Amino acid sequence: MALPIATAVTRLAADPAMVRAFAAAFPATPRVDASNLAKAIATYERTLVSGDTRFDRWIAATSER
Repeated sequence: MALPIATAVTRLAADPAMVRAFAAAFPATPRVDASNLAKAIATYERTLVSGDTRFDRWIAATSER
């Protein structure tokens, strides 16, 4: 979002759909806050998978030695 974390939290907390989504994702602490936002972003980033690159092939080749 290219925003300070406090601004991002404020914007997300103003959106009823985001409030519901955060409550569903974080039932123990059902709020839009910096901690839950960081957890949500980290979880999303773990789902990103890049394609096979020349660097990946080089790492695989060097680890075989």
